[in-house]
Amino acid sequence: MSVELKANSLSFFESIIMGVAGSAPGFSIAVAIAGLLAAAGSVSPNALLIFAVPMLGISVAYKGLNKKMANAGAAYEWTKQGFGKFFGYFSGWALLIAALVFMVTGSVPLGTATIDLFDADLASNVWLTTSIGAVWFIAIGVVLITGIELTSKIQVVMSSIELLILFGISIAAFFHTGVGGAVTPFTWSWFG
Repeated sequence: MSVELKANSLSFFESIIMGVAGSAPGFSIAVAIAGLLAAAGSVSPNALLIFAVPMLGISVAYKGLNKKMANAGAAYEWTKQGFGKFFGYFSGWALLIAALVFMVTGSVPLGTATIDLFDADLASNVWLTTSIGAVWFIAIGVVLITGIELTSKIQVVMSSIELLILFGISIAAFFHTGVGGAVTPFTWSWFG
């Protein structure tokens, strides 16, 4: 049995998508955009562009590391190579636990959101939301087990949908603000 990864499984574009998706940009933007707009105002796009540079750097670094030391362990294998077995082991387990906790804690809200799309009254049914969440959990697991090629293609589709939604919301927000003005103008008195 070969322990080598299949060469050229991911294109550079797919590597970028996988790297960016791992940082959850949609969630990050949703959590941080109000504070960013309050602090930076009209120069907020500049701040986003500035922070895009490190993300691109991380993507390029992952691509380079994968080219030099291609392995399924990625970050924990690189940590082991650079800092020793203990830190590699710790890094691997930290990634595994973080992924497992996210998968479990992310699948139940996903079940709730799925049910909420069809019938908001059923979204409070714990057994139903847990069951739908478990189906999502298993589906995601099957995709991951199938391999990186399918996973990356699905991630490209999901990231594209996410970006289209974010773009649509951004355009709608700019249109709304341009036509009717801000719903509630910012004021420092909000902070006491």
